Amino acid sequence: MESFKVVNAFLLILTVFSTFITYADVTNPVQETINAAAPGEKVVLKRGEYVGQIVINKSIHLAGETPNAVVFNSNGSGDVITVLSENVLLESLTIKNSGQGFAGINVKAKNVTIINCIIMDCYIGIKIDSSSKIRITNCTIQNSTYAGIRVWGSCEEIEISNCTIFGSKFAAVGLFTFSKKNKLSNNVIYGNYIGVALINSKENHIVKNRIFNNSFGLYFEDRFSTDNLVSKNTLSNNTCGIYINIFNEGLTNNLFCQNNFINNTVQVRFEPPYYSINSWNLSYPIGGNYWSDCIFEDSDSDGFIDKPYYIAKNNVDYQPLASPYYETAEKTRDEWFFSQIILAVVVIVGVYGLSYLLFRRRWPKKKNEGQS
Repeated sequence: MESFKVVNAFLLILTVFSTFITYADVTNPVQETINAAAPGEKVVLKRGEYVGQIVINKSIHLAGETPNAVVFNSNGSGDVITVLSENVLLESLTIKNSGQGFAGINVKAKNVTIINCIIMDCYIGIKIDSSSKIRITNCTIQNSTYAGIRVWGSCEEIEISNCTIFGSKFAAVGLFTFSKKNKLSNNVIYGNYIGVALINSKENHIVKNRIFNNSFGLYFEDRFSTDNLVSKNTLSNNTCGIYINIFNEGLTNNLFCQNNFINNTVQVRFEPPYYSINSWNLSYPIGGNYWSDCIFEDSDSDGFIDKPYYIAKNNVDYQPLASPYYETAEKTRDEWFFSQIILAVVVIVGVYGLSYLLFRRRWPKKKNEGQS
């Protein structure tokens, strides 16, 4: 399923954006160039610094000529880029210095893709309100006054992957107010007050991230923060690995498994008097989590500690891992899928070439072939 999502994303980009390309440079106002572009057109910006704010109100692909060479600087005023239209792609841009309370990129539409961008020194790096199907990948977001990425208001299917986010005064990523079915994967999140905050948000997947050197690695709050999956992450050297303040003592259906908790000052902290019921392991062979402060042993060498790891009231890891969880030998579905495509192409070309060489010798020459 993940493989088909990747393929569909590429097909969508190829379908939506035509081959027509407009080039702009610092001598031409970017907003005028965008206004003049046709829907589906690609607008390529030459290297340089563009001062001011822009609004995108049509389906275009706005790209820097080369990574890190095109800078949008709002000089501390307003949102740097505001996206009002669906099917917009932003690529290879550096965006900085939004106004107080404003964002580097303010997304107010669905089906928006942001790739290979650097967003720095903004109040909020990327702000997403009541939107869906937003993809943010291979971006660096740094030194945000409030949040690196703030998702608010029933947002769904926000995918944040392969990003580096650091220096946020509040949260690197905040999923707020009934945001659900979003996914954070393969991100590096460090040096923030909170790594990932989920407040009133459910059915989100936080998978394969490195979250370290934050005051709080993960932060769960309010009774509707339920049905979330936290798996295959490494949470290390945070003051608190995970903070949970869900205002009830009932079952949350939050699952934490195959994570590495390494050298956090407090691995998991619950805010009393509420000790909601969360799950910390699955049955064999998946098991639970690795805890660097676990004092028990794996006497039978089955990969699991002999005794449960007590976290708090209503919260026990019954199958703690004996060593940190790694996936070094496992290919992801997308890697497997594309490797199969490449293999199939190689086989087809090889068979065709071999057949040509074998049968070419057997084909009869024409009577006049080789005659002058």
